[in-house]
Amino acid sequence: MRKRETKAQVTAREAAEARQMLIKMLETAVRPEVLCILRHESRSGMRRVIDLAFVAKIDDKGETDLCRIGYKAAKVLGWRYDDQHNGVVVDGCGMDMGFDLVYRLSHALYGHSLESDQGGYKLKHRWL
Repeated sequence: MRKRETKAQVTAREAAEARQMLIKMLETAVRPEVLCILRHESRSGMRRVIDLAFVAKIDDKGETDLCRIGYKAAKVLGWRYDDQHNGVVVDGCGMDMGFDLVYRLSHALYGHSLESDQGGYKLKHRWL
């Protein structure tokens, strides 16, 4: 029987590299909106696998493409990534877990000051 981990084994360097890469990738976003895709839900409803993506501009002609960022988001947050279902493993229930995931990611990427908590709200979320 496998032992379930709640945190991914990510070094500080890997997390910092993923953070910088995500910030650079999100600069190409059409709008500051992260799309949440529910890939799997446990029978008990206490665990979900959510993939994250955004719409990015790929050229000056207005062409766009969908960029999946779930793996890098998991590294930044130090959470597990489920290779079988292709998404970030999110534990808990009783609220919008997609909002929570995107809020925490936004906070990890952009931080916040004590005066205002704008870092957590810099990215919006939407379910697909």
